[in-house]
Amino acid sequence: MGKTYLRTLFVFVFVMVGLSKVQAQSINNVQVQVDGDDINISFDLKFKSSIQEKYDIEIFSSRDNYATPLAVKDGKLKDVAAVNARLTYVVDGATVFEEFKGDVNFQIVATMVYAPIVIDTPSKPSKHKKGSMVQVKWHGGIEDEKFSVDLYKNGVKQETLDANNEYGTYSWVMPRKQKKGKYKLAIQSDSNSSNRAFSPEFKIKSKVPFIVKVLPVLAAGAAAYYFLEVQGGEPVTPPGGGESLPNPPELP
Repeated sequence: MGKTYLRTLFVFVFVMVGLSKVQAQSINNVQVQVDGDDINISFDLKFKSSIQEKYDIEIFSSRDNYATPLAVKDGKLKDVAAVNARLTYVVDGATVFEEFKGDVNFQIVATMVYAPIVIDTPSKPSKHKKGSMVQVKWHGGIEDEKFSVDLYKNGVKQETLDANNEYGTYSWVMPRKQKKGKYKLAIQSDSNSSNRAFSPEFKIKSKVPFIVKVLPVLAAGAAAYYFLEVQGGEPVTPPGGGESLPNPPELP
């Protein structure tokens, strides 16, 4: 057949980008060029929030009502890094559109398959008393992905606080008997164990006992009372009791 298919093939292109707000990214500057028996499809793929994001690319045509992705002669289709670079895919037009006559549309689908987890808050180390609350928020992951929230102490996992989180936020109210030490919260993808992020370190310290907080106040009050009594010229008895000082000896 050779190049004769091009005489009856009119090429149009439209783009299907993302499947949800989670996967929203930008495909633009789409160009389709016919080069002999080949059809070159080029476009820019921009990442959503991280240069580490990866996408699977699929190119469909209206010839079969967008049912089956087209095979490409050149161009990576799996785990494509969205590095704001221009991508080009080569389709064997002579084979794919053999004996086809009429208009053809192309559909480009970019599906996010990886997005690193990023901790939004807390953003710096902190200190907490036993019984207080620690909240962590994050973004990243792919569509409909769930996450586990794990508690680490000194780099060692202690327990899983939430095994099925899909909200991007978690609040941990620590037990009043929680042991003091240095802790972190880890957020991990349920579908990709290597996709994990740790919160900044937070220290858990003991609550100050009530008697320790009250005694210094009582001592300060006693000292103030003793000082006022001396300044007023009144006889003074040291706090807690005690005898008066003896009279000085008389002069000869």
